[in-house]
Amino acid sequence: NDPNVHLNLTLIAWFECTVMATSDTAKKQDANLSPDYLEYLERGRKLSEKETYYFDKLCFWSAVSSKKGSRIFCLVPRGPRAQLEYPIDMSALTAYCLLKLHQHVVEENKPFAIVWVQ
Repeated sequence: NDPNVHLNLTLIAWFECTVMATSDTAKKQDANLSPDYLEYLERGRKLSEKETYYFDKLCFWSAVSSKKGSRIFCLVPRGPRAQLEYPIDMSALTAYCLLKLHQHVVEENKPFAIVWVQ
């Protein structure tokens, strides 16, 4: 009757319930999203490590918030050396942005702002 064993079993049971509940919620939530949106999310998940490394420099959450407390997402499409004129697969970048925004905006339903620097 070790109290640590009981605590560990309680934590494991809680974790399993939480994971299952989160998974079920995500499935229900995905059912309410458009097929096009889900396709873009999947495309964002399938980007290569090289693409995500590059795109992380082009889109990111700001360290500061808006006056109303919303998180600010920055989109700054540039070439690898900050070139203004550089071909970028905007469809892939959009999919990656969507993936980065999804948790905060869709899953957590929190306010946000987007700043696009051209």
